Amino acid sequence: MALRGIASVGECMLELSGGQDNSWQMGFAGDTFNTLWTIRALTNPARPTDYVSAFGDDPFSRGQIAFMTQVGIGVAESPVIAGARPGLYAITLDGAERSFTYWRSDSAARKLAADPTLLAKSLENRAFVYFSGITLAILEMVARAVLLKAIRNARAAGAIIAFDPNYRARLWPEPAVARAAIDEALRVSDIVLPTFPDERDLYGDSDQAATVARMQLAGVREIVVKNGDRPAMTWFMGKSDMVPALTVRDAVDTTGAGDSFNGAYLAARLSGSQPAEAAERAHRVAGAVVRVRGALAPFGVLRDAFAGQAAQATAPAPAQAAETPVAPPAAAEPPPPRQPERQAAAPVPIVAPESEPVPGSRPGPMPGPRPEPMPEPMPVAADQRPPMRPQPPAFLEPVSAEPGPAESLLGEPVHVEPVNAAPDVPPAPPPPAEPHPDELAMPDLEEELAALLNIDRPALRELEAEAAHPRRPMQPPPERR
Repeated sequence: MALRGIASVGECMLELSGGQDNSWQMGFAGDTFNTLWTIRALTNPARPTDYVSAFGDDPFSRGQIAFMTQVGIGVAESPVIAGARPGLYAITLDGAERSFTYWRSDSAARKLAADPTLLAKSLENRAFVYFSGITLAILEMVARAVLLKAIRNARAAGAIIAFDPNYRARLWPEPAVARAAIDEALRVSDIVLPTFPDERDLYGDSDQAATVARMQLAGVREIVVKNGDRPAMTWFMGKSDMVPALTVRDAVDTTGAGDSFNGAYLAARLSGSQPAEAAERAHRVAGAVVRVRGALAPFGVLRDAFAGQAAQATAPAPAQAAETPVAPPAAAEPPPPRQPERQAAAPVPIVAPESEPVPGSRPGPMPGPRPEPMPEPMPVAADQRPPMRPQPPAFLEPVSAEPGPAESLLGEPVHVEPVNAAPDVPPAPPPPAEPHPDELAMPDLEEELAALLNIDRPALRELEAEAAHPRRPMQPPPERR
């Protein structure tokens, strides 16, 4: 069965903004919802998109669901809690900088993991799942474990997991609890989008490279460290880049800037951009968001910035070095020596040899030059290494630089609406009974590989597990005397 759809997990709240002359404007926002809003604006409208949470049965909760439905965002199997209501926050501005006042202690979203069966169904058969440290912080310890288990199961089934630690000290009883929960989340995530000041405050990281190195040890495959109006650091497959931010001359409200950066970065990666280009596009979108009030910018504003149409309103901030090496974090003991079997456990190839095509991939050689071999991974102690799982080959394939529809992070063509071709609010989504043809056409790579090798699925998974974690060095058979 082909993996379908994007899910974002967390809390959507009532947002009060404005506040001039005690007149407030109400909207809906929340970190993971803001990110999903941006993804929805910038990616294929035919792809199912759901916000996974819990809702009350009051008029405001019904308004939330109606608002999401209007822009093509569903709520999957999110429960409706009798007598519950959404959380609320108010934005107070000092110039363009904002501060928040919250009323969220009895928010319905705190019960999003109260029914493990419903939560599992909401994340079932997903191609992409996003969540944050705030999602973890609003849950009690048992509910937090239920959520992480559901995400772990979605990842084992093939979903790509993206996570923003988004540390907010006031939401956690103490830093040690936050570190434990976030560390567990890192171990089930493929893409992580932290903010450096948060990581410095919680972990004591000295710079962005230290944040990247620490997350590498948790097994994260792709990292983007945001740093406000300073360059963001991207790291993927051994290569790091510093991508300059934009200086916005007429910012009015910085609410949601980091969330929109995350959404634009992920949308760019889903549409085929490489990490540095995706970060450039994300900076443009975040620069456009701070020029409007509230956390959610109109779809047209987001699309214009994503396509580069809003660049005249901004200017690049001073750039740092184009590439910064990532140093391993300081440790009390040196890392363990590389064992012979680590050399035998080669990473998944970016491009298969032409005589041995990957099942389900495009015939013939990949367009453009072949990439350089993947560098040796940083040695990690066995007790720190998370369990590996088979990865979709398309995630590691280079993207063609030729014009035309690009292949996405999920290995499928993605269509982005032309700039100004649609109103700020997109039409309602198609009926769920008619999935996108591209998604129906996605091959079952595991089944094809099993058929190619003339073995069943369990035997194939044993081979993949052995390739990822060889028990001992391969030895030649003994010579017969």
